[in-house]
Amino acid sequence: MDPGLDLSTGEQGQPARPLSTGCSLQEAQVDIWWAELGWLAEREAVIAAWLSAGEWQRAARARRPRTRRQLILSRGFLRLVLAAYLGERPDRLRFSYGPLGKPALASGALEFNLSHTGEVLCVAIGRQPLGVDVAKVDAQIPLLALGRRIFAPEERTAWLALPPQARVHAFFRCWARKEAWLKAGGVGLSVPLSSRQVPKDGPFLGHALPPLPGEDGRVRYQLYDLEAPEGYVGALVVQRDGGTVTLGYRRSQETPVPYLS
Repeated sequence: MDPGLDLSTGEQGQPARPLSTGCSLQEAQVDIWWAELGWLAEREAVIAAWLSAGEWQRAARARRPRTRRQLILSRGFLRLVLAAYLGERPDRLRFSYGPLGKPALASGALEFNLSHTGEVLCVAIGRQPLGVDVAKVDAQIPLLALGRRIFAPEERTAWLALPPQARVHAFFRCWARKEAWLKAGGVGLSVPLSSRQVPKDGPFLGHALPPLPGEDGRVRYQLYDLEAPEGYVGALVVQRDGGTVTLGYRRSQETPVPYLS
């Protein structure tokens, strides 16, 4: 057990006290937290108890039991990580939601975003609006058909010109970059992926991206390709004008919180 961690609980199994240790975050820093759903599933009973009634309702709307469980674990892990920075109990955190459903801390203390696919979950924590996306590289899905929805015409031409063995990774890298960009702007899928273009080369650490449709012309974004687990690609986009951010990589097992043994 790490020094200073308190695993005591209240009468109903809830954490008895706030954090005694926590994580710090500088102004120009974004922390990237990776978690494996299997690791979280082993602690599901504790994690699920932190969710609000609204989070349970959203999870209940999922048709597939696997998807429902992913939603529960991902929201619980998000609470766990945010608690480590804020010195608060995971179950005490309160969220608000943007016009298109992007979640935010009601207090506005930190910016965050999360993404999950396959057996991997990623949470990004920062000081500026941001979006993160992770994609599992899977050559079995119909890339040509799906590419019509994801690629702009010029991107599709460039992608088809790649050697066949390079297309799969390039496809998912482009997809993750676009999803992260739209999530950073809080527009979700209201903007078609094929209407935006991202650079085809890389990897990038701070590549400039323009405003999204309807935004003030002064809004600027930066693209960062993430170091992802094997078999996955990840991208982060931060709303920032000038100066790059420092990325810090963390794993679920590092959460310095008193709520998981």
